[in-house]
Amino acid sequence: MGKNEILWGIAPIGWRNDDMPEIGAGNTLQHLLSDIVVARFQGTEVGGFFPEPAILNKELKLRNLRIAGKCSAVLFCVTDLVKRQRHLPCIVSICSK
Repeated sequence: MGKNEILWGIAPIGWRNDDMPEIGAGNTLQHLLSDIVVARFQGTEVGGFFPEPAILNKELKLRNLRIAGKCSAVLFCVTDLVKRQRHLPCIVSICSK
C-alpha cells in the first residue's frame, strides 16, 4: 500500500442488520468477509454480530482485510459512556496493526 493510496471499506449492514437481527440472520461472518473481498473492498466496519477480536483478526488476516471503524450510537449519559468504554479495548485489539 502506497502512502497516498485510498483503501475502501463497506459497512456490514448490507449483509446483516444490527437493529433488526432477522434481516440477514443467515449471513455468516465468513460469507460477509468473502463477499467484501470479491467486491474488491479492503475493509469493513465492526458489526454487532462480529466475534471476539482473536477470532475476527484471524478471519480478517485470511482475507487481507482491515477494520475501518465501528458505528456506535452514543446517548450522552453516564451509564452509556461507561458501556462504551468497555468496547474500547476490543476495538484497539482489532485495529492495532
